[in-house]
Amino acid sequence: VILHPGDLVIIPFWSLHRDSRYWSEPEMFHPDRFMPENKDKIISYTHMPFGMGPRSCIAMRFALIEAKVALAKLLLRAELHLRSNYEELKLEQNTLFLRPTGVQLVITPLTSTSL
Repeated sequence: VILHPGDLVIIPFWSLHRDSRYWSEPEMFHPDRFMPENKDKIISYTHMPFGMGPRSCIAMRFALIEAKVALAKLLLRAELHLRSNYEELKLEQNTLFLRPTGVQLVITPLTSTSL
């Protein structure tokens, strides 16, 4: 591949993160894949949610902490369930972004009696 100044390079992270050559059951959510004891099983440059190297996201640590705090606050205040008529998630695709179509989650506020 020959690149010239000004050429646009796009890395298809979504596809890379769901490639069966690198991940068993790539469409399934298995958070244990990223536990410290499994880190050595991840092939370099196959999981880059924040990029890598000198051009990686400078807000990565903040984003991860922010996501944990938001999830913890949500779980303290509500129960999360899949819709009873749950369907496989469909994504609307364009060049840069993927957007889920349809809400698959039911959020029920906790009452003081359910705490």
